[in-house]
Amino acid sequence: MGDKVLILFKILPEEPEAIEAIEKALHNIKTGKLEDMKKEPLAFGLSTIKAAITIPDKVDGLMEKLEQEIKSIPGVSQADVEMVTLI
Repeated sequence: MGDKVLILFKILPEEPEAIEAIEKALHNIKTGKLEDMKKEPLAFGLSTIKAAITIPDKVDGLMEKLEQEIKSIPGVSQADVEMVTLI
């Protein structure tokens, strides 16, 4: 008991100017805990955000709720789960 799930998200902003607002919003998510975040260049001045977020294990629907919370951040064009692992 007490296990956590680490989820790595790849987040694409709608435009380059949205990156800072998205980063601030990720620090304030309610569904999980932001563990790490970094920007990675994509193309044409656009970057993606890689965000590692932990949630408690064995809570039904929490991962879907977290994904919806991230996708609802203003400026987010797309948010994809890249990896899920127990820690």
